[in-house]
Amino acid sequence: MRIFRLKSGDEEIAMNIAKKFKHKEPESHEIDSFLADKNNIIFVAKLENMTIGYTLAYQLSRLDAENPMVFIYEIEVLEKYRRNDVARSMLNELRNEFNPNQCKKIFAIADIDNEPAINLYKSTVGTRHKKDFALFEWLLS
Repeated sequence: MRIFRLKSGDEEIAMNIAKKFKHKEPESHEIDSFLADKNNIIFVAKLENMTIGYTLAYQLSRLDAENPMVFIYEIEVLEKYRRNDVARSMLNELRNEFNPNQCKKIFAIADIDNEPAINLYKSTVGTRHKKDFALFEWLLS
């Protein structure tokens, strides 16, 4: 298994992720723009030539700190490859991408009843911040 961060030039892989995991087909200029933004982070797990998982994260600037934070938005692994350290390996690669001089912290939000996600984050030395969490969202239509 090979894990790497997507960059400009990896548009075909990004399109494959959108189709395979999200069942969407974005415009090529949308993918180009997304990959060109250094604040958008996608790590991909490939087995031979097949994409078996990805981690999507965003680097967030802060008003109160010199170094940004990284928010892990989603981790997806094809069902056949789950529980084979694919997600853990991608998280470790993400953690290795940044050092304390570049990034204040990396964080993720998980539903309180999402045991697989919580166990994954704990297994990669993630510290649970609070016992309960309330997430609010505003859908703009």
